[in-house]
Amino acid sequence: MDKKSLRELISNKRANLSQDEILRKSSEVHKHLFKVLKRVDYQTIMLYCSVKNEVDTGPLLQHYWQGGKTVLLPALQDREMIVVSCSSAEPLIPGPYGIRQPVCKANNRHNQPIDVIIIPCVACDKQKNRLGFGKGYYDRFLQDQSALKIGLCYDFQLFEKIPADKHDIRLDFVITDKEVIP
Repeated sequence: MDKKSLRELISNKRANLSQDEILRKSSEVHKHLFKVLKRVDYQTIMLYCSVKNEVDTGPLLQHYWQGGKTVLLPALQDREMIVVSCSSAEPLIPGPYGIRQPVCKANNRHNQPIDVIIIPCVACDKQKNRLGFGKGYYDRFLQDQSALKIGLCYDFQLFEKIPADKHDIRLDFVITDKEVIP
């Protein structure tokens, strides 16, 4: 199956999830993530704001804000993904593609090393390849990152093999509601 067809298939499956399914499946993903990160020494974690029935990251944001971690979120500015440090007190505004993002100010751009990056996935495979939305923002961003890269998705988004190009960045872990691929 080509990338475009795979994106359509997964988009349709996610669109048909009920709110109860999203909450239940997301909760299982969160439990697996917490177990993985128990073994990791980290202070900064980059998350994303979920959209279109992705794994719900709202509870993760709250968990890490309350846990005293430095929480980072991506923001699109001038067609580039930048990383912004944010707290629970800061408002999130609608950005491009309807994705909530922090307001970008000179004093909240994060230019230091990141310990853990949590990445949205349209699909993943068991070799830890990731299919995104096709704009390349994460692939370009991840090229220079040494952080632990963790993709979150539902079990129906995990395939034996997906199409991958040489510029696609592999993940260190894929976490679904059913399993962890180390």
